[in-house]
Amino acid sequence: SYRTTDSSAESIRLKERLEKAFSDEEIHHDSGFPYGEEFSNLIASKIRSSRVLLVVIGPTWLKVTSDSGTRRLDDPADWVRREILIAFENQVDVFPVLVRGAPMPKEGDLPEPLARLASIKGFNLRPENEHFELDIDELVEKLDHQKQRKVLNELLPMLRRTDVRLQITGQGADQALCLEAENGERLKIPTSFEGSIGR
Repeated sequence: SYRTTDSSAESIRLKERLEKAFSDEEIHHDSGFPYGEEFSNLIASKIRSSRVLLVVIGPTWLKVTSDSGTRRLDDPADWVRREILIAFENQVDVFPVLVRGAPMPKEGDLPEPLARLASIKGFNLRPENEHFELDIDELVEKLDHQKQRKVLNELLPMLRRTDVRLQITGQGADQALCLEAENGERLKIPTSFEGSIGR
């Protein structure tokens, strides 16, 4: 999630770097959405199926206004606002990424439905090349740890069932282990996943 006028370049750079660390299926950015599809349904679906929503926040993220002068975040139809709310409503972890020295928004700066964003610790992504790669490596490590934790939380209930069928799908970097129950419930885990299950 990002504002075009605030952090478009940073979001593209972030996307390209994350695609090297994770599979294509795991990274969603609107620049990769197919033409001709209804944007609102597509982006809502992508967020609901994700484990983490990265919210890229630049110096003007809070202040961007519409043509009428209304702050965009205060508009219920604003897509940045809607993306964050969709994540909150669907238990998707929200991860603020601060760029170009932007501070973390305070609760009083946010519309009431987004107030809890202020209580989430943000990650500082410095734009300078010598810092960017170091920061990205740290971010990838944090996201990978978060991914493993959430996958294990989803995996344990499936493993306790007796009606689960296992299947390997895809090839190479896209290869995954699929667990499917008789009621249609499915869980897909990349074979590159590393984690341990406590007993």
